[in-house]
Amino acid sequence: MTDRRRLLVLLGIMAGVAMSVAGLSMLSLYEAAFTEQRDQLSHTAKSQARSMEVMADHLRAMGMLPDKVFADTLNQVSATYRDVEGFGHSGELILGKLEDGQIVFLLHRYSLANKRTLKSVSFESGLAQPMRQALLGISGTMIGYDYRGAEVLAAYQPVRSLNLGIVTKIDMAEIRAPFIRAGAISTVGAVLIILLGTVLFRRISTPLVDNLEKAVTRLTEAQRIARLGNWERTIETGEGWWSDETYRIFGLEPKIVSPTLETFYKAIHPEDRETVKTAIERCLDGKEPYSIEYRILRPDGSQRTIYGRGTWRVDKTGKPSRISGTVQDITKRRRTEDDVRRLAAAIEELSENFALYGPDDRMVMCNKKFREINEAIAEYLNPGVTFEEQTRAKIEKGLIPEAVGHEEEWLKTRMDWHRNPGELHEIARQDGIWLLIHEQRMADGSTITLSTDITDRKRAEEDLRQALVKAEEANRAKSTFLANMSHELRTPLNSIIGFSDALKTQLFGPLGGDKYREYAEDINASGLHLLEVISDILDISKIEAGELAASDEEVDLPDLVESAIKMLREQAEKNGIMLSRVFPQDCPGLRADPRHIKQIVLNLVSNSLKFTPAGGKIRLEILVGDDQGLLLVVEDTGIGIEESNIEKALEPFGQVGDIYSRPFEGTGLGLPLAKSLAELHGGSLSLESQPGKGTMVTVRFPPQRTVIDSNPRAAIKS
Repeated sequence: MTDRRRLLVLLGIMAGVAMSVAGLSMLSLYEAAFTEQRDQLSHTAKSQARSMEVMADHLRAMGMLPDKVFADTLNQVSATYRDVEGFGHSGELILGKLEDGQIVFLLHRYSLANKRTLKSVSFESGLAQPMRQALLGISGTMIGYDYRGAEVLAAYQPVRSLNLGIVTKIDMAEIRAPFIRAGAISTVGAVLIILLGTVLFRRISTPLVDNLEKAVTRLTEAQRIARLGNWERTIETGEGWWSDETYRIFGLEPKIVSPTLETFYKAIHPEDRETVKTAIERCLDGKEPYSIEYRILRPDGSQRTIYGRGTWRVDKTGKPSRISGTVQDITKRRRTEDDVRRLAAAIEELSENFALYGPDDRMVMCNKKFREINEAIAEYLNPGVTFEEQTRAKIEKGLIPEAVGHEEEWLKTRMDWHRNPGELHEIARQDGIWLLIHEQRMADGSTITLSTDITDRKRAEEDLRQALVKAEEANRAKSTFLANMSHELRTPLNSIIGFSDALKTQLFGPLGGDKYREYAEDINASGLHLLEVISDILDISKIEAGELAASDEEVDLPDLVESAIKMLREQAEKNGIMLSRVFPQDCPGLRADPRHIKQIVLNLVSNSLKFTPAGGKIRLEILVGDDQGLLLVVEDTGIGIEESNIEKALEPFGQVGDIYSRPFEGTGLGLPLAKSLAELHGGSLSLESQPGKGTMVTVRFPPQRTVIDSNPRAAIKS
């Protein structure tokens, strides 16, 4: 075929394309107009039916008879129907009813305009198809014949409460008319294009052919660069065509391999083959175009990822006759996208807080940890927000305690760190979180911010510091304890050794004199004191080691207190201190170890005697708490203790004042031992004191240890 003939054919093709495009455009516009008209008819029919239903219900509610309701409703519709617009020249709204096998028309536009007698048709005839559907109680739209036998587009709706049917319709001829005229004009235009092209092709044929060849060459080169090939296939014959780039993508030779559908399917990866076949078969059936990604296996064993698209073309009958499409090798792009996704997923799951800011210092992305720790400023974590805006929001939310009071100064310092990244720095947050921040500037001016939660490390450091402080305190306590023990043990031992040596040598004459009896009493007192010191040390040691057990028996707490007070009454009278106690009436029993309870009372009262001057008072009281737990209260008018020293006084070996200058003897174990014994019973010990006014110690036993006594005793006050 010569170039001129090719050009002529090309002109014909262009004219055909123009006609096809015009025809498709007309068809698209026709479908849109048809759909719009159908929807308008349907809306009008439904709204009129609803209005009639509501009107009839209203008239019935007013007590009108059915015939009157029917007549008034029809009159109202007739009155308003004259104002209904939008049906076109041939449009109508029709009311009808079924009567003796006939469809009787009560209302239509022609009857109103021309005052003609209404027409009726047989229900079984082929006419009035929309009205027949409405009278059967069906609603919808259709193309059918009206009572005149004209083809119409109609919407039909039953009016059940009045046994009527309502139809809105317009003639199909009126809908099609403008598009038929437009099609004729398009055809004439296409013929004129062919004639004009025929006249001019001699003058432009050579340049056009040259340009066409250049365009083909450029298209081929563009396909090669973009790795994009195209193909076509005739559905009926199966004849196919592949572009050169399609062959290159599949790694096949055009002269060796035919572009058949079997060749194409064979190249697809087995796992993707069924999916692709289903998509192509649906396209061949004219159901839907496809756009799909799949893998192919080339003859050299390599695997490629393909993005394929396809659609169909129809013949004169409207059936799909050809399909065509493109294949694009997106292997490199897909690998890059997969790498980017993996990188993004890895960043998202980092245990550190990650954020990336662009060269303009606006956020590009951040990970889940970063969002979680900055949840208070969530509205500032979107891409495009600057680092300074985020930092300022943190300051305004109070997340940076060290910035409070000098916000702008701190912000300037932080921005200097950010713009000139260097050493790591730590930031304490309001919520108790410590962050170790590392920032890195990239070659393009972007900045990576990586912050690590070092709260646990900071807590560990603080715990270590506290442990060191406690270790130093424990060391000082040990030194104090050893010095105290040296003093406490040496004093009674010196007395014992000195007095016993005097007895042994009979320094004051033969044994039996009053002096020796006095020395023997001193030896006995010193021995008892030494035994008490050693017993307290052993008891507190056992408690701390968890080796001291407590028996669990029912005891009478007032009796235990009485027996303990008897042991200390002589010392109280000797020191001029009034010792009183108050027991409640019907005092319940207590499940406890009687020796330990007695030891608590002795330690607390002895402590009060030691620090209460002559003329003072010590009061013991037993109470029943609101929770039915028993309370033992020891209150004195002694010298008291500063509040800051209370905690120290309750620690083992903790004594206020220097052991060599203080006027009171003791190991400092009385209160801690009483506290430990109370806790051994599940209770607690608390101390309240004011210097110069006295001290009150309260021992609380849990209500589980209270036993209701079947033989109540009277209250005791003495």
